[in-house]
Amino acid sequence: MYAISAQQNLSYAQTKLRLRLVDQQTIIDAIEWSNDSRYFYYAYQNASVGSDYMEATVYPATNILVRSQVLDLGFTKNLSTEEKLLFQIGSAQVSISPNNRYAVFVSPNSHTFIIGDRQTRTLIDTKIVGDSSDFNIIWNSIGSAFVPVLSSSGFPGGFYTGFSQNLSLLKTSQIGQFSIGDMIFDILQSKQYIYQVSKNGIFILGKASGNTPNAAATALVMINGLDTNQSRLIASFTGEQELLTGSFSPYDENKVLAVTKNGLVEYSTIRSESKVLDEVLNTDWATNAVFSPDGKWLAVVHNTTQDGAYLYLAESATFYPDIATSTPISTTKLQLSSICPANSTEFQSWNVQNPNLYSVSFTWNVVGTQQQGSEVIAAKSSLIFKTQIVQNNVVRILVNGVLQDEKSGGNVQCSVTATPKR
Repeated sequence: MYAISAQQNLSYAQTKLRLRLVDQQTIIDAIEWSNDSRYFYYAYQNASVGSDYMEATVYPATNILVRSQVLDLGFTKNLSTEEKLLFQIGSAQVSISPNNRYAVFVSPNSHTFIIGDRQTRTLIDTKIVGDSSDFNIIWNSIGSAFVPVLSSSGFPGGFYTGFSQNLSLLKTSQIGQFSIGDMIFDILQSKQYIYQVSKNGIFILGKASGNTPNAAATALVMINGLDTNQSRLIASFTGEQELLTGSFSPYDENKVLAVTKNGLVEYSTIRSESKVLDEVLNTDWATNAVFSPDGKWLAVVHNTTQDGAYLYLAESATFYPDIATSTPISTTKLQLSSICPANSTEFQSWNVQNPNLYSVSFTWNVVGTQQQGSEVIAAKSSLIFKTQIVQNNVVRILVNGVLQDEKSGGNVQCSVTATPKR
C-alpha cells in the first residue's frame, strides 16, 4: 500500500476533498463508463456476498448504487425493437454513440463491423472483421469517431472517423504500429492501451510500447488515426506500470491528463511542458483509474492491506482552482448548528454536518450583512466556520444556490478568537 509521508499530509488532505467515496469492497475492478459519461459500472468481490456488478450514477451525482444487469453495459437499452429488426442486429452486442445517432455492432452473419444511422435509417458494412465475443467501443465525445477494443489484447479492427454528418464520409485505417521520428512503437487495441479518441476525430490517446532501442519502454502517445506519421509523443516512462490511464483535457484542446508515477499530471500536446495537478493520485496509490469519455470525471480505485478496496469519483474541474465544479445538490441536505462556549460576545462558531458519501461545496452568509464565505466539506464529516455576532444573528448555508439549513444563534456568548471570513 502506498504510504503518505509527513510532507504529503497537506496534499493528501486536499486530495481527499476532491474524492467522493462511492464504495468499499474486498476487491474492485473492471471499471466501465457509459458512452455518454452519465454513469459507470464496476465489478467487485466481497467475501460475504461473492461477486457482482454495480452501477454508479454521475448525473445527478447522487451516488445511489443500483444493482444492474451489466452484460451489455447498457449499450442496447435505447434501441427499439424496430431498429433491431431494421439493422438485423439479432443478439449481437451494440454500442450507441454519445449523441445517440449511431449504433455499432459485429454482424452475426458476416462477422464484420456494421454502423447503423438511427436518424436516416441506413447502415454501412465496413467489411472489417470484428470479434463479437469480446466487443467494446471507445467513442469520441461527440459520436463522430470510434476505436473498437478488446478486454484483454488483440487487434479487432482499426479506426473509424469522419462520419459525423453522413455515413458516406466514413474513413477507416489500421493503427497497430507507427513511428514518431526515428522511434517505432506498437499499440494493442485493448482497454489497457487505448484511452480516448479526440473530439475532432483525428487522434487516439493511448499507451504504446517501444519497438526500437531508442524508443521509450512505455509512452503516452497521440496517434494520428488518419496519418500515423503525424503522431505525437506526449511523455516517456521506463515501465508500463508507471502510466495508468489518460484523457484529453475537457478544458483545453492542447492538454491531456494522465495518472502516472508522479501523480495526476497535465501535459501539453504542443510543447514540452507538464504540471502535476495532484501528487497523491499516482500509480502507487491508485491501482485502477478510468476517465469518463468526456474527461470530466475520474473513477479511481485505492487498495489497502487492511480494509480492501475503495472506489472514488473525482470531478476533473476540482484539480483546477479557476474552474467552477458542478457539485450536485446533496441527496441529503447539509445540517447547520451553532457552537456557543462562554466568554465571547464578538464571535460565534457554526458547525456543518455532511451526511453524504461525497464531499460538497457550499456557501454561507449572515442574513442582512456582508458576511459570507465558501467551504468544501468532506464526505461523512463536520466542518466549523466563524462569524461575527450581529443583532439578528441568522446564518444560512446553500449548495448551488439551494438553501440547505438556516439557524439563529441569538445574541449568545461564544468563545472564538479567530478572525471570521468576510
